Amino acid sequence: MSLFRGEFPPLRGFQLKAHESIRQAARERHKLIMVMASTGAGKTILALNVIKQTTDKGRRAMFLCDRKTLIAQTSNVSREVGLGYHGIIQADNSMLDLSRPFQIASIQTLESRGFPCPNDFDVVVVDEAHMMRKSLIKYITDPALKARVIGLSATPFTPGLAKIWTKLINATTMHDLTMQGILVPMRIFSCRRPDMTGAKTSGGEWTERAAEERELTIVGDVVSEWIRFAEDRKTICFGATIKHCEEITRQFNEAGIP
Repeated sequence: MSLFRGEFPPLRGFQLKAHESIRQAARERHKLIMVMASTGAGKTILALNVIKQTTDKGRRAMFLCDRKTLIAQTSNVSREVGLGYHGIIQADNSMLDLSRPFQIASIQTLESRGFPCPNDFDVVVVDEAHMMRKSLIKYITDPALKARVIGLSATPFTPGLAKIWTKLINATTMHDLTMQGILVPMRIFSCRRPDMTGAKTSGGEWTERAAEERELTIVGDVVSEWIRFAEDRKTICFGATIKHCEEITRQFNEAGIP
């Protein structure tokens, strides 16, 4: 009998297909399975469906968030889809209860707890699995961990991933999601490109500090281009670092745009 209450939302066609691909990979004895899908595809719902089926069989599962700040968000989504009976592995959290079959944690939490980490799970889901943190790699490749590990990523392109993950499942593409009306069509405009010559990289991407230093030079262009193309539209601005975001905010406010 399931310990969870509530109605799980019906999966979309590509999510059902991806779930079956995960099952097939498991039958082929893959332990480390990477699932690729664009932002907005519903990777979390797909993963929670795997977790629900795991716990319905009396087994244990864990959802491993990339950052501590995402624990509450993942917990709320789990509760919304009827998976409210879960524990949260986090110091001083009122939901700390390791006996529950479904646990939510962050890799930082597991790092602070020290190794060996909990290894009595049957399924471990890793969000933003392309990040390649040394502690995460140590955990999911530890022979003591018998769990099937399912990684989620929109961008599984970090060099070295294939040395860790033995199976890649492409759940869907941005084009397919757009054609189905799940994502809106994109229009892309570009302001002046920063000069990234000689910028320091890590894992095939520019470091946050290098991106901050170079991208600070084009903040003014971001403001003027926003006024040109997107004025009076609800907008999200992404910065490389907190300092970069603060400078973007300052220049928008200086231009009279709150």
